[in-house]
Amino acid sequence: MPMTNIQQRGATLIVSLVLLLIVTLIGISGMETAVVEEKMSGSYRDHKIGFESAEQALLVGERFVDATTFAFTDYTSTCANGLCFKGAWNHIDPNAACMLNGFGTDVWLKTDSSNIWESENTRVIGSKLDGVGLAPEYIVEFLCHAPISPNPPIPPYVAGSGWESHYGLLFRITAFGTGGTRNARVMLQSTYLKPLS
Repeated sequence: MPMTNIQQRGATLIVSLVLLLIVTLIGISGMETAVVEEKMSGSYRDHKIGFESAEQALLVGERFVDATTFAFTDYTSTCANGLCFKGAWNHIDPNAACMLNGFGTDVWLKTDSSNIWESENTRVIGSKLDGVGLAPEYIVEFLCHAPISPNPPIPPYVAGSGWESHYGLLFRITAFGTGGTRNARVMLQSTYLKPLS
């Protein structure tokens, strides 16, 4: 028995609605994927800006150490002006041993009770990159002495031995930068060995 035109129009309508539903679901899925990719690329860009900002502060910190004459009294346990030292050293006696205090939390590490990056005890970079939310900042930690060459012939702190020509001042520079938002935070560190003589 042949189908009438009325029955055929109903079947066409149902098939068209099913196809329209499938195309709509594919379109919604594609839009969700595009939104996720856009957020990912924005986060990646934000992180890269934060990295460049922290790198700028790290380079400024290294230049500061290189260009500044070392004065031990500038480095304190409270990190005044972003210059830190956690240890003991009788700097008046050049042959006195320099000892780090290995206990406690590193000054650059944020804890529940302290956060150096939210205090006045950092060195803030005067100029910041375009698109950066906060100006980058850094701290310099004095880490006592380290040998300049792999096997120095003289141990440090031996009076009258000339050990100073074989050792340098060791610093750790920690830089903190953000991207376009405060959510993209980057911290970089470098160690810097400056010859004594």
